[in-house]
Amino acid sequence: MSKKPINQDPLRTAAEAKLARAHAPKQMPLPAEKILHELQVHQIELEMQNEQLRQSQIELEKARDRYMDFYDFAPVGYLTLSHEGMIDEINLTGAALLGVERNKLPYHRFASYVATEDRDRWHRHFMYALNDDKSLSCELALQHDNEPLLYAQLNCMRLKNDGKDFVVRVVLTDITERKRAAETMGRYPRDMDERVKEITCLRDITTLSLNKDMSVEHMLDGCARRIPAGWLEPIRTCARIRLGNQTFETTNFQETAWKLATEIPFVTNKFGVVEVFYIGNKTEASETPFLDEEHDLIHSIATQLAQSLERRWAEEELQLQRDNFMRILNAITDGIYVVNRSCDIEYVNPVIERDLGKVEGRKCYTYFHDRTEACPWCKNDEIFKGNTVRWEFSLPKTGKTYDLLDTPITNPDGSVSKFEIFHDITERKNIEIALRESEERYRSMFENNLAVKLVINPDDGAIEDANPAAAAYYGWSREELKCKNIAEINTLTPEQIHTEMELARTEKRNHFFFRHRRAHGEPRDVEVYSGPFKIKGRSLLHSIVIDNTARKLAEDSLRKSEERFRSIFEQAGVGVAIIESATGKFLQANQKYADIVGLTTEELLSSSFNKITHPDDVQTDWADLEKLKKGMIAGFSMEKRYFHKNGSIVWVSLTESPLWYDDRELKQHLAIIH
Repeated sequence: MSKKPINQDPLRTAAEAKLARAHAPKQMPLPAEKILHELQVHQIELEMQNEQLRQSQIELEKARDRYMDFYDFAPVGYLTLSHEGMIDEINLTGAALLGVERNKLPYHRFASYVATEDRDRWHRHFMYALNDDKSLSCELALQHDNEPLLYAQLNCMRLKNDGKDFVVRVVLTDITERKRAAETMGRYPRDMDERVKEITCLRDITTLSLNKDMSVEHMLDGCARRIPAGWLEPIRTCARIRLGNQTFETTNFQETAWKLATEIPFVTNKFGVVEVFYIGNKTEASETPFLDEEHDLIHSIATQLAQSLERRWAEEELQLQRDNFMRILNAITDGIYVVNRSCDIEYVNPVIERDLGKVEGRKCYTYFHDRTEACPWCKNDEIFKGNTVRWEFSLPKTGKTYDLLDTPITNPDGSVSKFEIFHDITERKNIEIALRESEERYRSMFENNLAVKLVINPDDGAIEDANPAAAAYYGWSREELKCKNIAEINTLTPEQIHTEMELARTEKRNHFFFRHRRAHGEPRDVEVYSGPFKIKGRSLLHSIVIDNTARKLAEDSLRKSEERFRSIFEQAGVGVAIIESATGKFLQANQKYADIVGLTTEELLSSSFNKITHPDDVQTDWADLEKLKKGMIAGFSMEKRYFHKNGSIVWVSLTESPLWYDDRELKQHLAIIH
């Protein structure tokens, strides 16, 4: 059994097979021929090995070309960094990301292409990568020269470099677009929040500025305090509003280099400005810490303030003019009333209201004449055609005759109303009648006069006569009154009544104050003018009765009010004084005020505040007082020093406020110290 060769070289086997095909022997070779055969086999074997090597080299070159294509044109950058952080190798994509030609990058430090703010982070990351076998990643901002920032993700892994020092292989991925998209998505909610803050701020300021129940000072102070809430960093924002000489600030207000200001755009010659300041340094480097939207917001605030303030001032001016006109109408001694085409009364002045009572929604023909339809003598048709008419008319409800002047007036809404002046000519008419018949004149004066009149017999107090006004006032008919005695009306005792009548009869006194009973209701306080006159040889008293209950109540109320004020003034736990504003002289002072400065009230009232004030405080006190007198401030408080009577200095807290008695000049003011 023949032995098979062990581990025979496949290449040799193939060479022998090839030689056999080329020279098929017919007999066994000789030794020399065997050697030649071996050489030929070895030659063929070498040729085949060479062919294999050549094919392998071709494949290697193709693989190398593919690798280089993959390496250079990969969508990410590949870098090899030495242990010192120098660039050993980099592909074309990596060079493009760094913005430098590839042949200029080897032996340059990679850190020089990292943005300044990220270099420390890169150095720490590189040291971690050199000392760890794990793959590590980080995100950095890259920048070369003044080129825009490029954000990249770096995946780093440490490798052994043929037994030498470690190198770091880096995969560089451009994430700029992703970063910007993330920033945009992150910024969108923030921007929405900022817009909501700005709109809320402007809404709050608009609400405040339109609040007519709030003074201008309180409104502007509230607006100044709400402004920071609309800015990017409210805690680091302060604001100030200046209007003329007045200033309204937030509690944290301070002027800084970061200022945003705009004038309040008044149409009138008023001046105002809105100012916003950032406190401290801005966290991000920029020319200004203010957003573009914040510039728009401050202009909107200023515009809103201008519109609200000018509307308020215009309304106040209009109201002032209306009030002045109403004062004239209310003070005029003639009756005034205004009525529209539908006979609805739009206004009556106190003169008419005193005579006819409240309108209470009645038509003019009902109010004046108790009619249910328009009066046939009414001049309204002529008036509403644009004519002015003057005529005389007697009004039964008042018993007066009037000289009437009717004229049309145009209202703000374009409608037309009738303006009528009632000039009472009753007395003139009565005098004219009296000139014709003296007796009729006397009777007319007694019968038609609105004053309450009684004719009384002083001997027994019997009421001889009473005029209609008396009947209307007392609530009894004239016949009933004529059956009564004055003692049934007067609340005095009969003896007291007799004494008073005797004084009137002897003309020792003609002015009396009594309380009279009426048919209905409580007794009334009356003022009586009574004097003697003779008729048919009899001595009688002619008494005119005037109801002064309202005045009496007013006087009692005033007296009680003064007593309460005096009690509060004298018993106050703080020093209270009324001072003459022009001279500083004390006009009134309570004991507490005198005790604080060690004086008696008499000594204090003979002095003035500047005499007992420390010289260093006098000028400040007078300066604030001048502002108070000019109406620039509603009051002021200060701490000041007084000289005590014993020579010591007394520190007090002073509050002063005006006491206005008319609209023209401040004559007195109130001072409170403690």
